[in-house]
Amino acid sequence: ASSCTGTISISFSGAAASQLYQGTYSDNITFSYRRNGSLVSTQALTLTSQVVGSTVSLTINGNAVASSLPLTTVQTSLLVGTATEASNSNTGYLIQARSANAGKLTNAASNISYTLKYGSSGAISLTTSNVTVYTVPAGLYSSNSSNLTISYTPPASMAAGTYSDVITFTIAAQ
Repeated sequence: ASSCTGTISISFSGAAASQLYQGTYSDNITFSYRRNGSLVSTQALTLTSQVVGSTVSLTINGNAVASSLPLTTVQTSLLVGTATEASNSNTGYLIQARSANAGKLTNAASNISYTLKYGSSGAISLTTSNVTVYTVPAGLYSSNSSNLTISYTPPASMAAGTYSDVITFTIAAQ
């Protein structure tokens, strides 16, 4: 009987993606040993990498106008901020929003209803519960940016004071 000993080196060359889909990566390698053209034996090796977890993040940057809205004129798609999303979810992700005042800029005596647009979505009336404002299919997104705009028509007469609302955004893998 004869024996053979060898060393196999497996390496990766090339540019690795800066972000990978979530999941487990593996590959099977089969080694066939032949002598004089005849198959002597076959060995299989399974390579499995560490599990890549799901990652989603959302950063909201408000514009200066967001803290000093012009309330005396009609506003259509007034840019109030930018959202930057990142995800490696292989099922995509969604953005939800809710308003502390149910989609109204309020003060003690009065309110102004508004609608929100998140990126290319249509105008959405917010409530105090989460409303899906944007859905993204599976893919690797390291810095997907979306504009945040609001539209409103102020009433003919408004009570004096400061009008405000707080919008809370949530990102989640689908």
